[in-house]
Amino acid sequence: IPVVFSAITDPVGAKLAATMDNPGGNKTGITNMQPFDKQIELIRLIKPNVKKVGIIINSSEANCVAGMVYVRKALEAFQIPYEEMNASTSVEIITSAQSLATRCDVFFISPSNTIYENMGALKKEAEKKGIMVLGGDQSAVLKYGSVGTYTYDFVEMGVNTAELAIKILDQKLNPGNIAVSRPANTYLYFNMESAKELGLTVPDSLLNKAVK
Repeated sequence: IPVVFSAITDPVGAKLAATMDNPGGNKTGITNMQPFDKQIELIRLIKPNVKKVGIIINSSEANCVAGMVYVRKALEAFQIPYEEMNASTSVEIITSAQSLATRCDVFFISPSNTIYENMGALKKEAEKKGIMVLGGDQSAVLKYGSVGTYTYDFVEMGVNTAELAIKILDQKLNPGNIAVSRPANTYLYFNMESAKELGLTVPDSLLNKAVK
């Protein structure tokens, strides 16, 4: 019986796939690993003179460890200096944010559930120093004031998953030979109020692509 999974951040780490390209067995599906390369590129486009990016991670979360592999690659590709600090509690996040704020001018939202649960505290510390917060999902931008992000539509992700399952059944395909994929589309969001507070100008070329 084919197994099709959905919204799994790290299918390999979760032992649902041998590799992303060749999951093996009777399993394949869709990962919700954020498009970190596009998110990091936004830093260069919105704040081209960025000095250093601060990132608070939680090394005890498998999804954070897996996602940070892609985040680091993207930062290095765009030649953006960065510094990480580990935190696993609300108090540690605040302390880490205060420390990073003395050396960094951008906070990037790592793929950590702990960070998402404490977005309000992170944003509050960033505001004290006029630091841009960037990345995350749709709620990070619209609810918590991240300046911008590229992310997925999770309803659409469900549709993509169903389409994959139908394809496997209709064409009698072996799931293990089908590479794990990401959702078909990414969506760009901005919080213009946050950008204005920081005196940032978002290029029209980006605004024209953003979800209105």
